[in-house]
Amino acid sequence: MEERPLKVNASAWTKWLDTMVTMTRKHPPDPKMLCPYCDTLLPAKPTPILKELLDRTYLQFCSSPHPSNRLGRKAPLAIFGVVCQCQVFESDVLPQVKEQGWPTQINWVTLKDCAAHGMGASQKSLLIQAIPLSTQEQE
Repeated sequence: MEERPLKVNASAWTKWLDTMVTMTRKHPPDPKMLCPYCDTLLPAKPTPILKELLDRTYLQFCSSPHPSNRLGRKAPLAIFGVVCQCQVFESDVLPQVKEQGWPTQINWVTLKDCAAHGMGASQKSLLIQAIPLSTQEQE
């Protein structure tokens, strides 16, 4: 399989700045479409992982309306950093990855076979234990 470098067109900072400029215009985005922590636009179709992160953190931390987002929340950096990192990945990186043809699902059987090439017996045993059970049943 040929290796292809990942090309990232825009930095998260540029996206954030563009979002902030947009929000100062006459028609700011719907607050429900913004991340409650960093006020950037959420992806149009968030993954179940991002939805769960937002749901879990939403009820645990207090409301803190921001000038650009009346539905803003306040959380420790360690918490909202994870949420915002996932949100930026899904908004910026994931669409580019898909556009460039990178796989978005892991084929565990193929990965195991590639990784096992040249391994000793004890290493292969550890690798087999690390593969999710549902994929081992597919073999």
